[in-house]
Amino acid sequence: MIQEYGRFRNVLVILDLYTRNKDLRDNPLNKLNPYSIMFPRVKDQYDASLSHIKTETHDVDPIEFIGFEHREKIEQLKDDSLYKPQLRYIRILYSFEELISYIKQNIETEIITLNFGIATHPETDFNGHELEDWVRRIKARCPEEFYKLKWRFANTWDVYGHQQRHWLPWFSNSIKLIDKSKLTIEIANVDVAKTLRTKMPDANVIYNAVYFKRIVKSNIAYSPDSNFKMSKLFRTKHFMCLNNYPKPHRAEIVDHIFKNCDENRFYVSYLSENILLDNKQTTGRHEIVDWQDTPPYDIARDTYCYIATETFYHSNYNWHAGKKQDQMMTPFITEKTFKGAYYYLPMLIVGMQGSLRVFKELGFESFPEFFDESYDDELNPVTRMEKIKTEIKKLQDMPLSNLHDLYHSKPVQEKLIHNKQQFNKYIRLDPLCNMVKLDKLYKPNTPFIGLNPHLDEIYLDK
Repeated sequence: MIQEYGRFRNVLVILDLYTRNKDLRDNPLNKLNPYSIMFPRVKDQYDASLSHIKTETHDVDPIEFIGFEHREKIEQLKDDSLYKPQLRYIRILYSFEELISYIKQNIETEIITLNFGIATHPETDFNGHELEDWVRRIKARCPEEFYKLKWRFANTWDVYGHQQRHWLPWFSNSIKLIDKSKLTIEIANVDVAKTLRTKMPDANVIYNAVYFKRIVKSNIAYSPDSNFKMSKLFRTKHFMCLNNYPKPHRAEIVDHIFKNCDENRFYVSYLSENILLDNKQTTGRHEIVDWQDTPPYDIARDTYCYIATETFYHSNYNWHAGKKQDQMMTPFITEKTFKGAYYYLPMLIVGMQGSLRVFKELGFESFPEFFDESYDDELNPVTRMEKIKTEIKKLQDMPLSNLHDLYHSKPVQEKLIHNKQQFNKYIRLDPLCNMVKLDKLYKPNTPFIGLNPHLDEIYLDK
């Protein structure tokens, strides 16, 4: 029996049912497929009898943190090494028959977790995906092996919280054959995670967002030899406010900055309106995938506060057709908010009512020393916006010397450090990082320490 570290090897089985052709499979545009984000059911050109399911979970493979130059060194270590992570933990399969064959051949040597997605737009699931049929087929073909399988259902990217009264019954019925103690659900929405824990108390339901890993991955690429450090130097700007896609709430904030504030006290961008950062880093819209999680370090170190203009401001999902109760979203925060924790910045969240509440429920600290945070409790979106604008104007009127002293006061510094540590904790607790066993790189005397300053910070609090 093949074992690793005295136990079965953990393997995550990912299904790629959309593209059999490698050139198509490697094209990122093909991630927008009927198994992925929001596209409706289409006829499967390879197997018309195969039911459609969502397979994309929008993860970052934690192996990407290591770097290929270091990965080669690690793979040369002996298998029984105390500090060798489980690098080959993923199996990608391309058909139902290949999946059945893999289960039968490996169930006695591996802990197999089947990886399935949860749709960003729930109607894509309950109107088009036939998960129940897949579960039934797997059990019929693998009756003995079925009860040894583990199951992962995840969407760690965008989960808005609408359509839950339709999606939950569909999901519960689809997985009724699965032992819930072998079920893990990872979801990027705090309130949806709460609901799922109530409905499925025996399942392992985790709040998990790809944004933590994505920000780290982007920062490793941006600055491989040094991680972001908080500066003690005097700063020249009150706020940083970064915007890309056009949204009414972003336009209103940027307009407020240019019309009612001193724009020279802000680092502000709004790419859709061709408002760019005055900085050496390229800020073209076509390159946003490369830099959206990494504002230039010299800018992040030269501002005292951050305005996070979130994906949504209104809780009504306006472009979804249906009853009003099905359009209502729950507070949803993304990398736009988490960058405040990563870059040691107090922030205002220009988002749905309750966004700051969710941030704090995730263990992060807020900064009433800087802002009147009652804006987050305001249900009326117009009134909430006016409160946010008032806080922006109030803080930008503060002398920079006073802001510097407040930023560097002991209570604020303790909270900024706590937020960065909390951010790093979400990386350490990430289920895929634990499946890979990245922490093994940081056992005593490991040769990896010092090779990656970003992972040193995460695992050693450096």
